[in-house]
Amino acid sequence: MEGNIMIDTIVLALDKINIDNQKSLDMAITAKANSKTICVVSNCICNHLIGSGEDIHGKELRISSEEYYLKVKPDIAFLTPRLHRILNLPHNLNSLTKDQVKKAFDHLDKELKKYGIYCDLYKSKLSVLHLMKNIYLDRPYECYDRLFESLNAKKMKKFHHDHSWYFDNTLRQIIIYDKARQLKEKKRVSLDKHIMRIEYRLKKKQKITYDLEYDTLESLINNWDNLENIYIKKVSELLFANAESADGNQKRNKLDEMLYFQDNIKSRWFNEYLLANGAERVLEKTGDISALKRELVQNTAEVSTSRYIDRFQKYLFKSQASNKYGSTIGELYQEIKSKFFGPVQDYLDDRDVNIYNFS
Repeated sequence: MEGNIMIDTIVLALDKINIDNQKSLDMAITAKANSKTICVVSNCICNHLIGSGEDIHGKELRISSEEYYLKVKPDIAFLTPRLHRILNLPHNLNSLTKDQVKKAFDHLDKELKKYGIYCDLYKSKLSVLHLMKNIYLDRPYECYDRLFESLNAKKMKKFHHDHSWYFDNTLRQIIIYDKARQLKEKKRVSLDKHIMRIEYRLKKKQKITYDLEYDTLESLINNWDNLENIYIKKVSELLFANAESADGNQKRNKLDEMLYFQDNIKSRWFNEYLLANGAERVLEKTGDISALKRELVQNTAEVSTSRYIDRFQKYLFKSQASNKYGSTIGELYQEIKSKFFGPVQDYLDDRDVNIYNFS
């Protein structure tokens, strides 16, 4: 199906923008820094204004509507379109097709001109870009916490906040969260499904250009069908480097567990059995792989602990210990990995959605 990968958020950088302040009086201008003050420096937002409307001076101008948010500075402007609102969709769960995205930006281009905001929208630069994929889970989202505790992304700091897991550095970020829960809490949309969203967030222009090999909105739309390949490649390099370690791992009872290692590992099978079960105990003690990494840094003379963490993950995914839902870390990893690399199996349409009112 077209549109497995979606743009969750996009911010466009506009080097050249002119605003007819007479037409824009009908807009919801939410903030005007130093409005009506005398412009004492050449570096002022008034350089973007045309027309005979109200004089506006200062360092920043913000214009907000249902369909977009615009922040104008003296030397540049940033435009954040709200694509699902432009397309009059009730929520942002489903992916958008290339045709839908083109239709949304064509509409936005006309809407900006209607209110006296003139720019070359399709030549604008990509400043921030969030790509995402929905994963339809076999179990409740909370069941996967133990898996997320064991995941590690190289050269990225991991932290947990408000039911979400973040892997972060200055250039990019991966965030994993409960999309069904978010829709219920923020959009009043109730779903009878367990849905995890994995977002790949590019936070800087140079990183977008490096990953995509282009930097304009026009190029993004023209290369829409290749976004999935880029997303899969980048996220898998960070999160699924140890995928082979979890292959074929199934939960077994205590009597069968040692036999499984003996039959499948062969050489040094008992050592492998002890190491796998030991890794599970270490995770229980530290609580999170990031905590283990900090302990290694603080208590060893090693410059890099990456090889230790990779080895720890390898054995952890072989562990046969199950969580309260009856699943091993390896089983959960295998499920997420197979659905991440595979097509969207269950595409939700609006007939599956219940939009309700809180009383």
